Amino acid sequence: MRWLVLLAIGVGGPAWIVLRDWAPVSAAEREQAKVVGATRVTCPGGCRVHALRRAPGGWVVRVTGERRSACLLVDPDRVAVSAGRGLVGASRVPCPAPPASR
Repeated sequence: MRWLVLLAIGVGGPAWIVLRDWAPVSAAEREQAKVVGATRVTCPGGCRVHALRRAPGGWVVRVTGERRSACLLVDPDRVAVSAGRGLVGASRVPCPAPPASR
């Protein structure tokens, strides 16, 4: 009888935690991950990529390397990494101004 209680706790506890914390990924989060992932793959030597905001035509992402940074408008429907062309479906855009501090 004691082993049955331990088994129920051992299976039921983790199952309850998974069900409590589980949330499906939204389409916007999936799209953002696709854009950031494709952009990060093209960084030689590593860089930081942050999705700044959703814009007409895609996501504006900031790519920050060792010496400089740039912003790209990345179309999630066209984004791809091509062996000869690099990141396809992205165009350079001006970086938005940081929000004003209060």
